[in-house]
Amino acid sequence: MKNTLVLFYCLLTVFLPAVAQTSVSEGDNNEIRRQAVELIQEYEDLLNFISDSHQTNSDIEVAIANRLDEKLQQRLFISSDAIIEDDLSGNETNIKEVSIKKYLRDFDLFYEKGSPPNVNFKDIRVDEAKKNKYVYVQVYFETVFLNSDTRSKKVIGNSKRIATIRADKIDGRWVTCISSIVFGQPVGTPLEELPQQIVNITRGKTEIVKSGGPVNALYSVAMPGLGNYYVGKKRPYWIIGVVGYGLMGYGIASHVLSKKQYNQYSEASSQSEINDYYAKANRNHLVSNYLITVGATLWVSDIVTVFTKGLKNKRKNK
Repeated sequence: MKNTLVLFYCLLTVFLPAVAQTSVSEGDNNEIRRQAVELIQEYEDLLNFISDSHQTNSDIEVAIANRLDEKLQQRLFISSDAIIEDDLSGNETNIKEVSIKKYLRDFDLFYEKGSPPNVNFKDIRVDEAKKNKYVYVQVYFETVFLNSDTRSKKVIGNSKRIATIRADKIDGRWVTCISSIVFGQPVGTPLEELPQQIVNITRGKTEIVKSGGPVNALYSVAMPGLGNYYVGKKRPYWIIGVVGYGLMGYGIASHVLSKKQYNQYSEASSQSEINDYYAKANRNHLVSNYLITVGATLWVSDIVTVFTKGLKNKRKNK
């Protein structure tokens, strides 16, 4: 009996640490799997953004940089050197490993552009989160390329992929990134069979987020709204410029008109003309002051906003 207890104790000391090292709690498992699915869907969005014929080269470059920048929260990949088995020029029997940075650049250069969607991910499956040297989860998906490779002029077709997602707990929260994407056969559980809390994800679109510094406030000195384009998300900031210029322009025009009407008031001979020109000059003077004040406030506040955003970006990028 004593020998049996000793043997049982030895088995516990051997196997319990191994179980502890390879297991993840149910709550953490669900959260990691949820984030993993979201990452793959955001990767699909990124490919569609890059292949969108309506996007500019500079916006595509920024989108790629944001998804690879290890300092930014919106990154998708663990680094720009993350390995991907190329499914543009390679296949399961002719495997070519490239960095994700090169892959995305080649995708931009050689994948035929059009109106999205140009790429679809289907049959997404996610495995259980596991713990080895670090916590990770594998996501299977099938990539459906709808357009052609401009080099071969042939439709690329489908490829079966497995993405390995690394998960790190930082300040009590799980942070996930794609560490590799390779060819592979289906693994894991299909999305339709997963718990609702894992797959109930609001799809986000790839956004352009520029992270320029405070010096970009100088752009807003020239035109309100322009500096915002270089320090934040892509938005129609030109509207601020139109409104700012409109207010200031109309205000200055009203001031000029007021001066003219005041001169006419000074030269008027009849009482009716005196009263009429005075009323008009006074009204346009008030309008001028109001519009110029509002326009100047908008202009200055935009400069301050850009400067503040730029400072935050500068600190974040250190």
